[in-house]
Amino acid sequence: EGAIAIFEEKYSDIVRVITVGEVSKELCGGTHVSRTGDIGYFKIISESSVGAGVRRIIAKTGRWAVEHAFEEHKLLQELGSYLGVKQEDLPSAIERLQNQIKEKEREIARLKELLVKERSAKELKEEKIKGIKLYWGVFEDVSLEDLRTLADNIRSSCPNCVVFLVSKREEKLSTLLALSKPLSSHLSAKEVLKDIGKLLGGGGGGREDMAQGGGTNVEALAQALERLREILYNLPFAEVKE
Repeated sequence: EGAIAIFEEKYSDIVRVITVGEVSKELCGGTHVSRTGDIGYFKIISESSVGAGVRRIIAKTGRWAVEHAFEEHKLLQELGSYLGVKQEDLPSAIERLQNQIKEKEREIARLKELLVKERSAKELKEEKIKGIKLYWGVFEDVSLEDLRTLADNIRSSCPNCVVFLVSKREEKLSTLLALSKPLSSHLSAKEVLKDIGKLLGGGGGGREDMAQGGGTNVEALAQALERLREILYNLPFAEVKE
């Protein structure tokens, strides 16, 4: 008659069929109440998928459901007290807080970018090797994301350049090597960074035009930089014209 059986359940040869109005008809190995009215207060506390077209509902009943509802009410009261709003105004208050946090995060990102630009003006070095501009710098405690932003800013204004940036944090190194687009057809950033990364006690990986890596040998930074100069000087193609 269309009754539903649960696959994991074990049933005897004779089972009862439980029907709840027009909502549900299921095979049941045994019920805990004689009628649905005995259940009393019924509160759903979670709902999830257990398979294709099958949902699982977990609920509490009776005094356990009442206790759960009381705890939820108490929590809403505390939240309202912390935020200084009524319970019905909590959704809009939380939305305002989320918007404020997003705005602060954008402001922090903008200030960090300005800080990195200011520091780069002081610490970024520039060299020229066979018509290629090499920009390099060693920074204290700068994130890879900020290094990428700095490298992109440099590449956008320089058609033939290599950017090598290092951030030191607690005797650990984060490295980034970026190439301008024309150079990436002749040189692989990820292969070069793997090469010089060995000197730093680490490695690297990424794309042909930008790669990142790490290391622990801070003392070998000068050696790694010299190796990068050597690679650029010995490029197998003619001098790049700007």
